[in-house]
Amino acid sequence: MKCPHCGVTIHLTIAENFKLRDRNAFLDDYEQTIRYGRCPSCYQVIIFLHESPKEYADEDTEELIYPQSINRPLASEVPKKFADEYKEACLVLKYSPKASAALSRAC
Repeated sequence: MKCPHCGVTIHLTIAENFKLRDRNAFLDDYEQTIRYGRCPSCYQVIIFLHESPKEYADEDTEELIYPQSINRPLASEVPKKFADEYKEACLVLKYSPKASAALSRAC
């Protein structure tokens, strides 16, 4: 994987797992675990949320929750004003596609 902080290709070693517990009925069917490790290149923390349904172990999902990163390249020639709007649109895309579209139109 590439480190979302420094962009160097790394092999991340997970330092620790924390199981989340909640009294929410939805979570009774899922096991949620916070997994984290440090980039061996820049020593910054990388945190994942791992979810696995209790009945179907093959449907595990893992999502990067820190740092929020942008997987879309941006040319260095783009003016800062537009680059900032673009980066913000990319960051909110997974939470609100409509908000991302509105920010993209502002570019």
